[in-house]
Amino acid sequence: MDHLAESTVVALVRGDLVDSDREAAMRHVDGCPSCAELLGAFARGQRPADTSTVATQPEHADEAPALARGTVVDRYVVLEPLGSGGMGVVVAALDPDLGRKVAIKLIRPGRGGAEARTRLLREAQALAKLSARNVVTVFDVGTWRDQVFVAMELVDGETLAQYLARGPVLLAFHRGTW
Repeated sequence: MDHLAESTVVALVRGDLVDSDREAAMRHVDGCPSCAELLGAFARGQRPADTSTVATQPEHADEAPALARGTVVDRYVVLEPLGSGGMGVVVAALDPDLGRKVAIKLIRPGRGGAEARTRLLREAQALAKLSARNVVTVFDVGTWRDQVFVAMELVDGETLAQYLARGPVLLAFHRGTW
């Protein structure tokens, strides 16, 4: 299998590729663990030595995150949007270090400021302490463009709105578990 050229990977990290080239590169990365690893290394500025010029942060920290496919959030590469709410957005992303898909949750800039970031961090800490079949696993927490993000288990399924549209929800509590 052919691999992406380092110049293509750098252009992908920088956001310099046109949509069709970015989509083709991301399709390749989705199926090539070596290129996914290389993309993760470039995103962290680790390889080659001249990657210090790779810019994954905006010039102004208050800019809204561009969460298009191929955007690098810390070490994660955005694949597609999953949903949004009043305060935040959730995207599917690739963790190139571990070769798995994750969900990334971010608070939107201008939506609650420091209080919202603190709340998301507390949410991540609370989830990280839990281990239950109906609770997602938190893998990582960090900051990107002055926004707190949470990387968590990506669960395929329906949205809460779709679930609730099916009818009333009956909650039961038995022997310490839901």
